[in-house]
Amino acid sequence: MKHVAHRGPHLAACGLLAIAVAVAGCSSPVAVATIGHRGLEGCVELRAGGTRVVVAPSWAGRLSVLDFGWGNVLAHDPKVDGKVVEPEVAWAPWDGNATDVLGSDGRHQWPRLWLHPWPAVEFLPGGVEVTSTVNRETQLSLTKRYELSPDGRALTYAVTVACHGGRRAQAWTVWERAMMAMPEGSYAIVPVARSKAFPDGWRVQEKSVVDPPDRAVAHGEFLVLRAGTKKGAGLAARLRAGWLGVVRGRHVLLMTFPLEESGHHTHHGGAHALFWLAEGAIEMEPLSAEDRLRHLESLTFTQVWHALDLPDDVPSDSPAAVGAWLDAQTLSAAR
Repeated sequence: MKHVAHRGPHLAACGLLAIAVAVAGCSSPVAVATIGHRGLEGCVELRAGGTRVVVAPSWAGRLSVLDFGWGNVLAHDPKVDGKVVEPEVAWAPWDGNATDVLGSDGRHQWPRLWLHPWPAVEFLPGGVEVTSTVNRETQLSLTKRYELSPDGRALTYAVTVACHGGRRAQAWTVWERAMMAMPEGSYAIVPVARSKAFPDGWRVQEKSVVDPPDRAVAHGEFLVLRAGTKKGAGLAARLRAGWLGVVRGRHVLLMTFPLEESGHHTHHGGAHALFWLAEGAIEMEPLSAEDRLRHLESLTFTQVWHALDLPDDVPSDSPAAVGAWLDAQTLSAAR
């Protein structure tokens, strides 16, 4: 499950209106179709092995549904349904998954990449790729590529940031956001690493308070997060491995991504991941290492979202046991 960020020439036709065309002559066990969804036309549905994925090009290529047969693991805000805004408009609901791009100063953020149409859509044999226009302020474009495995047990999700202007190299970080629906009894698990800036591996931020405090509890080398804070709370964490998990009964959603030991992490005190605890959801936010891009260079940050089932000898109500099992899964797959 090792996925490496890379730099290189960006080949997508950014800024040009493209029409979705099925890949000719290719057969795949993944069914790819265009559907209407939540008041939007032109959404793309992927199906394989009982799994359903829905991507919304009208919402900046946002992932709206990820259902491995357990129901949609992503939070759904009905106030968003049918709403589409023009590029550069700042309207940002908590719903599904979204992506930000941050500059090294933390202020040079591409504003609100979440709810306007991306025009270039390309069907793949087992997925879809959606590309934005070039943002006027940052001179960046984004491409999101989703590919579902033939058995439906893994979704590969890659975000590419491409630079289209400027003589000087600028440093950028991909800031991923997935708003996870958290039913009663579910929890998120995080493999934390202690450091000088993070003595416990994590800390509360955003001038917020975890209330009640049992919504964020350490279990050995793992931090366990539960939804249900009264006013919401922001946290930052250093990681010792590139994964985050969500435990829903005997089912586990495992999110894996590159964690570069030598990578430059400048935001929120050097955090590898951020979280927001809400009443019925937790926002999971892995951060890529920062990379400096010049004209026609790009940065890709890849996540794989795996559907796993706990073995009989791992109790779901023991976060330490679940965390150790997830560590073993990721280490074994990386060899």
